[in-house]
Amino acid sequence: MKSFLKSVSGVLALSSSLVFTSGANAAYVSGSLCANPSNQSCLGAFNPQVNTVIPMPPNGIFDYTSFTVPFGVSVTFVKNAANTPVIIRTSGDVNIQGTVSVIGTKATCSGTACDGILGDDGQPGVGGPGGFDGGFGGYSPNFGGASGQMGGNGKGPGGG
Repeated sequence: MKSFLKSVSGVLALSSSLVFTSGANAAYVSGSLCANPSNQSCLGAFNPQVNTVIPMPPNGIFDYTSFTVPFGVSVTFVKNAANTPVIIRTSGDVNIQGTVSVIGTKATCSGTACDGILGDDGQPGVGGPGGFDGGFGGYSPNFGGASGQMGGNGKGPGGG
């Protein structure tokens, strides 16, 4: 069993059965439902050959026998209504040579935003799966705004 990770953007939890061979022997069990091959929640082997966009299930959990993302392939997860993080559990190998993306969207242009003048790009970016939206931008007096027009807090638990 091997685990290899090359490129991940955003927040993602990967869980696989790992065995450590240096020093004392220890085992890690992922909790993947694929340990029982007859379990209907097991999605089998994941190995896309082209860029793939995956909608999130309500609980955010994907159970595979193995999870492979080849070089040059991008896998993007789309946020669900419950905003659960992506959790990938495998009963076998994890090999990521390509890209796994759970990023959100960047802030959108508003008003005269995106004209190269800093301080007027006020719309927050939208968080990816398990992430939270950013806060509204401020408008500093240094860039023509009124005093006290501070940026807003992010929408997550630490956004303050």
